[in-house]
Amino acid sequence: MKLIITRHGETEENKAGIIQGHLPGHLSATGIKQAEKVALRLKDEKIDFIYSSDLARASDTAKKMNLKSMRFFGFDAFKGLPEGTDKEHDVLQKGFYACSFEKMKECLKRRNINPNDITWINGWYDETLNNKTIEKHNIKKIGIVFVDCDTYSSSKAVLDFLTPLITEPVIFCFDDWKLYNMDVKGTGEYRSFNEFLEKNIHLEVKEIKSYNRKSKSFLIKLKK
Repeated sequence: MKLIITRHGETEENKAGIIQGHLPGHLSATGIKQAEKVALRLKDEKIDFIYSSDLARASDTAKKMNLKSMRFFGFDAFKGLPEGTDKEHDVLQKGFYACSFEKMKECLKRRNINPNDITWINGWYDETLNNKTIEKHNIKKIGIVFVDCDTYSSSKAVLDFLTPLITEPVIFCFDDWKLYNMDVKGTGEYRSFNEFLEKNIHLEVKEIKSYNRKSKSFLIKLKK
């Protein structure tokens, strides 16, 4: 596996000497040229996936690199947690974290992300995670998966759906691994992922640095 690391282009905030932290930042004219130069340098490379921050300065750099084969999918019912949540968890309940599609789009726009750049699959997982979805959108492989499901049953459905698509190295990020101590209690994303590992002994898994204390991230690939 070949790993290519590149920094985002110069931002207007960089020019002004502002420490950006988690602020999105906006590419300057120089930053745009830098990103385009990177694209030119990498035009002959076979790049299977990109792992980028959702901060505007990083995602804009990725877009300027002109990687046309990169697609983003979002799966959600936009109605909160599903029926049966209370039966498998002592805190979470049906409907928790409900957020309308319109409100979600507003949140993305505030982070300078265009919702129209994402293909949205609207519906409960038992309705959408199937071969019909794969065929309709011609999904042949995956590069990065962000699992924000909270519950065991939902995260298990995601893993079952995606397993056949793991044909090349892929990064899985589990956002709620330690939420409400679910890893200690042996449930949630912790349980579904460990069951996934037991069933798929043909896969090699390596934990990689994650983005916050309650999450877990892994690099998964086929064993040689």
